[in-house]
Amino acid sequence: MQKWEYMRLASEYDHKTAVWSWDDGGSGKVTARLNALGAEGWELVSETPQAYIYGAGWSGYTSCVTYIFKRPLS
Repeated sequence: MQKWEYMRLASEYDHKTAVWSWDDGGSGKVTARLNALGAEGWELVSETPQAYIYGAGWSGYTSCVTYIFKRPLS
């Protein structure tokens, strides 16, 4: 039976600088990071945006995206 390992990463958005950063200490373009993980054998299986909501009118923006990856255990 196939066994898997999983990894969770969250990319947070700084609306003041318009820059996404990763909670694992790195920073940079999200696409480059996803391609690097794919080259290491990780498959993206889930992406979930989270909103920062402020004000009485429920206005806000996407403040964080959580990514779940998996790859076969060796």
